[in-house]
Amino acid sequence: MYNTAKILSKRHTVDLVVVNEDEEQPEHIQALQNQFNDVVSFNYPKSRFYLNTVSGLVSEKPLQSFYYHFDRVQEWVDDHSATYDMVYCNHVRTAEYARDLDVPVVVDFVDAISRNYAEAKDGASGVWKWLYSIDSDRLLEYERTLIEEVDRSFIISAEDREYITEDVALDDTPVVVPNGVREKLLDSAKAKRTDANDDESQSIVFLGKMDYFPNEDAATFFANKVFPKIRKQCPDAVFEIVGMNPTEEVQSLGERSGIRVTGFVEEPMEYLNQASVVVAPMRFGAGVQNKILEAMALSKPVITTSLGLEGIDATDSVDIKVADDPGGLAEKTVELLNNRQQRTAIGNEARRCIVENYRWDVVERTLLEEIDEVLAEADPSSGVRERAIPQYA
Repeated sequence: MYNTAKILSKRHTVDLVVVNEDEEQPEHIQALQNQFNDVVSFNYPKSRFYLNTVSGLVSEKPLQSFYYHFDRVQEWVDDHSATYDMVYCNHVRTAEYARDLDVPVVVDFVDAISRNYAEAKDGASGVWKWLYSIDSDRLLEYERTLIEEVDRSFIISAEDREYITEDVALDDTPVVVPNGVREKLLDSAKAKRTDANDDESQSIVFLGKMDYFPNEDAATFFANKVFPKIRKQCPDAVFEIVGMNPTEEVQSLGERSGIRVTGFVEEPMEYLNQASVVVAPMRFGAGVQNKILEAMALSKPVITTSLGLEGIDATDSVDIKVADDPGGLAEKTVELLNNRQQRTAIGNEARRCIVENYRWDVVERTLLEEIDEVLAEADPSSGVRERAIPQYA
């Protein structure tokens, strides 16, 4: 959202309407105010979000559309939307606020949440399996309906677009707008082209928010099925699971020899910088894995699965390594750990891939062209450079 707003602000006046779980942090609001023309914040306790979801159990609409929907926010949107030239909804969760407005509406799906839930329900248990099962079909129908209703929709990868649009005849399809990598990260990588590759350490790093099911599954899968195979050939190898909110299952992995679970860290990029190899053995989830893009930007050799590669314009064994089974993942990890020259070569190609395809200035061209087209279609007689665009997030 932040980088999207930064791009839009180059041509437009952008206001932000944000719905917060609990009280917002003053420093966060200040950072937003520095980027947006105005920030309108609504704060609710987490219990209210859960209560919203309960009311959605008897609806045909997805629970996601109820979770973030509050009457007071809807009233603000209804009262103020006519003062704007366009409404930009960040994520399917906020789209409900804009469905009945008389101004052009854009929805950025980010990724196909329906796909994420459909895959997650197979590996989940208890209440989560039940919720994923309820919402996956509802979300798919809702996403398809939104595509037909709004003036433009965006999504992060062609694979996610195909999941939503497969086997249905839609008048429109989402425009693929990939994520970009922060310029600061690219500058950091340029200054630090050295890392654990320069010594004999054998550090394997996985980075992610560790209470998110696809990340939890990837880390536990690697620890249980892949890492033991690696340790047989590389007994000094260390597997570091880096990220906030590790579940009890993930925390228990830290009790094993050679595995470290960090929990929250101030500077996760430092762990990537020190890694010999970065792994992203994703088996569930949708969209583009930012953790992979960031590691590649830092000239890191990355090993992922076919699912993790989706939406990334990279080639196996050239600028990334890809395998889907425990044996293949272990083999490619060991190969890189034992071959410093290959680590360096793949890391350099990985960075080149990011610089050419995933800089925000590359993303900017597509995004601004699409937004300008929506505004021109709504009012062909007027210019598009000074329009106000609220983002709902």
